[in-house]
Amino acid sequence: MEFELLNSKLSVAENDLATTDARIVFMVKLGQALHRYGVPAHRLEQGMNLVAQRFGIQGSFFVTPTGIFASFGLPEEHRTSLIRIESSDDNLEKLARLDELTSRVIRGQVNVAEGTQAIDRIVAAPAMLPQWTLWVALVIAPLTFAVLFNARLRDLGWIMPACWLSFGGARAGAYLFGPELGVCIGAIFAGACGNLYARWLDRPAAIPLVPAIMLLVPGSLGLSSLAKFIEKDVMSGVMTAFSMILIAVALVTGLLMANVIVPPRKML
Repeated sequence: MEFELLNSKLSVAENDLATTDARIVFMVKLGQALHRYGVPAHRLEQGMNLVAQRFGIQGSFFVTPTGIFASFGLPEEHRTSLIRIESSDDNLEKLARLDELTSRVIRGQVNVAEGTQAIDRIVAAPAMLPQWTLWVALVIAPLTFAVLFNARLRDLGWIMPACWLSFGGARAGAYLFGPELGVCIGAIFAGACGNLYARWLDRPAAIPLVPAIMLLVPGSLGLSSLAKFIEKDVMSGVMTAFSMILIAVALVTGLLMANVIVPPRKML
């Protein structure tokens, strides 16, 4: 379904470019795929320019967080089109394979037809790792947080379920309502679990709550935003920072709602 949607968007972009040149079709597909999997704007523009030079095409490219402006031909013949990017995915495996393909095309080791087929295979390929690795990570992560925060062994029985509920709530919420509301739902689960722990066992709610919240904090977005500002990609940096702020607000909102659903005990 996802691959069919990408192909439909690509066909629109190809029609907008009004060309049957296989080289331009390849470059449109390559730009879409690289943007989708997280290549920084300035590196994507540089890579597209190198590919255009390799194919003997005059092209100009301007990348934004949600699309690519592409112009082909001589300045007096330029036809500029917007290649819209609706969504992005975190998939380092596909990013690495696309980067390798781009390098091989620039070096002349892959022709246009082979490159176009390779992009289709990469985009359509199943996930970075098998599904069971996620469950392994969900076992290791709470144990890591318990060690990081010097928790007692007897509290692992609460820390691990709190982390699982936090993660599960966030994933379900993101699937149904989007990432920001997903974090809010995960925070509700984490806060409710911490308050239940405090009320039943008369211990601090922070013991299961802090590790569970660690799965939700948007720290990586903050680092990504800073990196984009350093790379002078101001527009992408601002949008990433704004997403980080929204997620942080959703996190706080979820904790407040958890205190309403399951009132905390009076102390700690």
